[in-house]
Amino acid sequence: MAKSNRRWWSAIALITLAGLALRLYSLLTESIFLDEVSLHWLVSDRSFSSMLDEVKATENSPVLGFSLAWAAAKIGSSPDWIRLPAMVAGVITIPLTALLGLRSVSRRAGLMAAGFAAVSPLLVFFSVEARPYALGCMFTTLTALLLLELTSASSQNRSRNIVGALWPIAAAAAMLSHYTAIFAIAAAALWVLITHPAARLRVLLGSVGAAVIFSAVWLGPFLTQYSHSDVQVKFTKFIAPLTPKTLWEMSATLISGRPIVGLARVPGFPLGVVIAACLVVAVGAVALRIASLQAGKRLRTCAKTLKSPVGMLVVIVIAAPVGLIVSGILADGSFLLTRNEIYALPPLLVLIAAALGLLNKRLAYGTGIALCAALAGASLIGIADWQRPDSHSAASAIAARWQPGDIVIEQTFSPNTANDGDINSYLNGSIASSFRFARMSKRTDAETTIADGFAEALQNGSSVFVTAADTVPQPRPAGPPANLANRFRLVWQRQLTGTGRLTVSEWHPVR
Repeated sequence: MAKSNRRWWSAIALITLAGLALRLYSLLTESIFLDEVSLHWLVSDRSFSSMLDEVKATENSPVLGFSLAWAAAKIGSSPDWIRLPAMVAGVITIPLTALLGLRSVSRRAGLMAAGFAAVSPLLVFFSVEARPYALGCMFTTLTALLLLELTSASSQNRSRNIVGALWPIAAAAAMLSHYTAIFAIAAAALWVLITHPAARLRVLLGSVGAAVIFSAVWLGPFLTQYSHSDVQVKFTKFIAPLTPKTLWEMSATLISGRPIVGLARVPGFPLGVVIAACLVVAVGAVALRIASLQAGKRLRTCAKTLKSPVGMLVVIVIAAPVGLIVSGILADGSFLLTRNEIYALPPLLVLIAAALGLLNKRLAYGTGIALCAALAGASLIGIADWQRPDSHSAASAIAARWQPGDIVIEQTFSPNTANDGDINSYLNGSIASSFRFARMSKRTDAETTIADGFAEALQNGSSVFVTAADTVPQPRPAGPPANLANRFRLVWQRQLTGTGRLTVSEWHPVR
């Protein structure tokens, strides 16, 4: 048994290292983008209290992710340091997923689920995203694992007391990472309350404890954020309406995709077919197992399964999208973004592994390896071909041509005022002082910013650099306004590929 344990843990360690390598590859090649830039603006060159004030006034997420990013930003000057908490959380989620599979199903399921987690395109993406989704995913997975341990018949009373004290801390940390983590946590706690009467008191006390911790840390700021959250909720409804199509795209992206780029690009058709085929095999294995049971036993077997640890995972996977749908209806908006469902992904990967485990060993491992390879391929395609817009290279290209007095204008569709520009995050002080931010979500203001920049450049005889990514409705950089169109000429342009093609143009006055 000890030898078997060592082999299992050695395999998990190797899988985790592989997941780390994939995430580092993404980290070292991708610029910070959109919401990450907002976070960078919030945490860089600020005191902790100033950062908290801005989070309360401008953000719709709780404090933990910002606090850790604020600390990470003190390590060095590169904007990429703010991604450190997400990277650490993303890597830790891999062995936590393995333990979740081990505790709820089997060693084989834990091993297979860890492999899926290591290469999952979505988990890789959010391990590099500085926002708090990877952090919340790690804590919700840990919460589910602790609650399962609380129900274990083999646990000693002392161990249960320790777990009973730890799980509300993990749950509070998840809710302090992101509010939508509440659906996964509530589902797991509710499952224990219904299926394990002996653990009810500890779960009830822990639920109260988690609520007390959250309230003591963040209740007042939460109410402040709630008062101005309607803008984001309405914006989300615009880009992700409450429709079956949105629900399907969100769920498909959760398993195999990458945010923003679309399923046609990641995983793409060939890998998408492989992933779909593997999932069909997994669903088929479950269907065949149910069909093989006598009619009178099917209902009892399903009920027994729902009372087992697998039942908790099923409840979490169902509760996450249902919670997003209901809360969207109540708020007259939408929360149907894949990032808000990420907390259901580790349990879902364990369930897929468990379903494959119903097959014979050779077919189970063959299908599992095929699915793992397809997911890894999707991650690599996403990192290599559909990165976040390459703001770092764009800033370097501008810096190589910029002269004192030149003006830099960045077009973006971001509605967030807590954002000083993707390009500007990588510009040095002298160039950054010439930076203008044209928010295309406020078209009149953006047009004024662009027109004023060109007018000033004409007066000074300087160049205007304009950037835009085709992830926004107006994908090409604006030129001079109509009244100045014949006073400028396009002297240089560069396109950088990624999630969206990032175009940088230089306009110079005609002499």
